[in-house]
Amino acid sequence: ACGDCVDVCPILIPDNYNEGLIQRRAVYKLYPQAVPNAFAIEKRGIAPCRDACPAGQRAQGYIALIREGRWQDALRVIKMDNPFPGICGRICNHRCEEACNRKLVDEAVNIRALKRFVTDKVYREPRQPVDPAERLYHERIAIIGAGPCGLTAAQDLVNAGYGVTVFEAMPVAGGMLRLGVPEYRLPTDIIEREVQDIIDLGVDLQLNYQVDNLDDLFDEGFQAVLIAVGAHEGIRLPIPGANLNGVVINTHFLRDIRLGKYEVESSDAPTLGEKVLVLGGGNVAIDCARSAVRLGKEVQMACLEDKENMPSHEWEVLAAEDEGILIHNSRTFEEI
Repeated sequence: ACGDCVDVCPILIPDNYNEGLIQRRAVYKLYPQAVPNAFAIEKRGIAPCRDACPAGQRAQGYIALIREGRWQDALRVIKMDNPFPGICGRICNHRCEEACNRKLVDEAVNIRALKRFVTDKVYREPRQPVDPAERLYHERIAIIGAGPCGLTAAQDLVNAGYGVTVFEAMPVAGGMLRLGVPEYRLPTDIIEREVQDIIDLGVDLQLNYQVDNLDDLFDEGFQAVLIAVGAHEGIRLPIPGANLNGVVINTHFLRDIRLGKYEVESSDAPTLGEKVLVLGGGNVAIDCARSAVRLGKEVQMACLEDKENMPSHEWEVLAAEDEGILIHNSRTFEEI
């Protein structure tokens, strides 16, 4: 009954007790003379944006805090559901906006951009140290793979009081976030900042460590193992010539760029000709094409669909064309 909850509640609604002439907070006391002197929260089920989000992100909560200029509180609310706000603020496919009720009036709230805005605003300030989570249980848990799944599980488990070690075969953490998304879409410093926030909770991260035998982990004293290795392999088209030199798989191409292999002049470094053709019309294909442009190559694309039905997002296609990429639509692939 102290009323502190009312002071920090960011949601304003009409006050029925005063015939809607003034506003009150969503946290309120029914009547000034209410007995017992207790507060309630008025809420109409689950917001459509949160219901549509695979992570259950409380978008309506952090947007209300942004409206009040409470940046740190907004980021805290985001991180209650999602350990990667800066990442999702850039590359999420924002299903929340498809379900947004504001579309019934004009257009959806730009939820993803608001997430990026508040994250970038907080990240520009000096980084505050992350307090290690309290260890409550003696059990140790091994996680194989430092991608989104492995790191999220590591954060949840270490916060629950367990000892957690993450084994990652690559020299960097982040999985496909780090090795499958181009730098121009997802800067490395954002990934490293959010990975470090998880590590600082007390997670032991072992890079360049490939696990070949689960029995070895149990012999080392781990009581449980989570396999979160991801899907780093692309699909090679079943057509003649698909295995020729110079035919590169999308995931390998994006990974090698992020690892800087195309910047190294050595005998085993990948090589590309001056002209690159990307087969496919999805978002990953456009990522490959725009990445090749940044390597100074002349790039064209070919895809099965016509322009109106390309599987990539419309704005991705427009961005590719703005960068000089020529797209051949309605073409099938028979041989390389």
